[in-house]
Amino acid sequence: MSKNSAPRSKLKRKDPLTRLELVEALENKVCEITYTPQGRGRTTIRATLMPSILAELDNRPIGFYTTREAALFDLHSVNCVDIDKNQWVSIEISSILKLSVP
Repeated sequence: MSKNSAPRSKLKRKDPLTRLELVEALENKVCEITYTPQGRGRTTIRATLMPSILAELDNRPIGFYTTREAALFDLHSVNCVDIDKNQWVSIEISSILKLSVP
């Protein structure tokens, strides 16, 4: 092992998901997200930011120029649409337990 290389275990990311990575996944797919909202137990939703699905649900963000602007509005969260309830939800990145991208 060279002087500058670290053992593999130390190369693992501490935060496995960034806000931008989550937004990019949601812009291209319907994702299943399991998270723990404040004051409630574990919740699993199917969410997306895909323009075609938002148009079909007639649920585009109001007051924003783009969907991405709405998604990244809150500093530590991502706003997206729960497609089963057809409502916008705010998911704090640190509360995400699992992300499934088909």
